[in-house]
Parts: sequence; C-alpha cells; structure tokens
Amino acid sequence: MQETQQEKEAYLNEKVSSESKITPQDFSSMPSATSEKISVGVEKDSQDEEGLSENIVGNSDSSNKELEQKDEENAELQDALLRERAEFINFRRRIAQDRKKQINDTVASFLNELLPVFDNIDQVLAVKVEDEEVKKFVKGIEMIRGNIAKILNNKGINVISPLSEKFDPQVMEAIATEEDKEDKENQEHIVKEVYQLGYVMEDEEGERQLIRPARVRVAKTAN
Repeated sequence: MQETQQEKEAYLNEKVSSESKITPQDFSSMPSATSEKISVGVEKDSQDEEGLSENIVGNSDSSNKELEQKDEENAELQDALLRERAEFINFRRRIAQDRKKQINDTVASFLNELLPVFDNIDQVLAVKVEDEEVKKFVKGIEMIRGNIAKILNNKGINVISPLSEKFDPQVMEAIATEEDKEDKENQEHIVKEVYQLGYVMEDEEGERQLIRPARVRVAKTAN
C-alpha cells in the first residue's frame, strides 16, 4: 500500500525530532518540497556547527592573549617586588651604618673628653720619685691606669705608641723633626719621641676610626 505525502512528511518529521540519521533512501521516498526543507535544515545545522567552531577558535585566541597579558603582568609584579626588596635591604643597611656611626661618634666624643685625664696620669707616672711612700702611691696610680687601658682595649680602643716605628701620617702627627748627621742606618721618618699617645677605635668588622693621632718627633736625615 502506497504511503501518502502526509505520512512521508510525518515520518521525516519524526526522524528529525528523534535526531535519527536521515539516509538517501529517506530523501528518495519523500516529496521534493519536503526534501528541500530537510536539505535547508541540514545546511543550517552545518553552518551553525561552522559558526560554533569559529567561536571556539576565537575564544581560544582570546584566552591565549589574556594568558600572555597575565604573564606580562606577573613578570612586572615580580620585578617590582624584587626592586622593593632591594630598596628595603639598602634602607636597612643605611640605617645600620648610620646607627653604627652615631654610636662610634658618641664613644669618640666621650673619649676625647676623657683623654686629657689619661694625659695627666701619664705625666704623673713619667716623673721620677725617690721617696718610697710616693713610689707606692705612684705604683697604685700606675695599676689604675693599666686597668683602664685594659678595659678600653677590650672595647676595641687601642693606644698608639709608635716609638721607634716608621712615621704613619694616617695615625700620627709630626710636631717636630730631628736631623741626624750620624744616621748610618737610614732611619729617616722614624719616630724618635712620643709627646702624646694616640688612640684608635676598631670595631668587630675591622673598621678603624681615629680618635686622636699620636703627636711625635720624627728623625730627618741631614743633607
């Protein structure tokens, strides 16, 4: 029994609704108008799939650009972080150096006020005495002077006593020169006498700060 056109269309509609595969036999058994309708539907579906593919490709490119932009932003942030960290380290170093200099300057200022007392003690110890009682007194002062020098030395404050050493303008001040016509050992610029002891402060890192230069008399070879 031959199928009617309505039955064919209903059949194909059922095929389309159920998403079943439409075969060439289905097209040959339907009217031309219905075949064209189905063909248009298939072409439209194909175009939709192509559009979807283009959208996917476009979205992929956009995502890649966004990732590249994020990578650039991360690199800039890391660079800025490293710069900030370096500046902070330099800031801490400057603060530590300023604090260290302030402490050293305070100690040096205190010692400069105290050194005249040491000079007076040294002058007393340089006097030759004959009286035994006075000698005992001087001996006690000498012990006190030695204890003070030991304390200063433990704190990195050293005495400059350059007798018979080569003159060093960094830590010495020549306030007199002496010509030696009988100098056979070429002792020019050798310290012959120390008028006043010098003092230098040295920290744990080996940095030295001059508190007072040693005032000396230096030998000079006669022409």
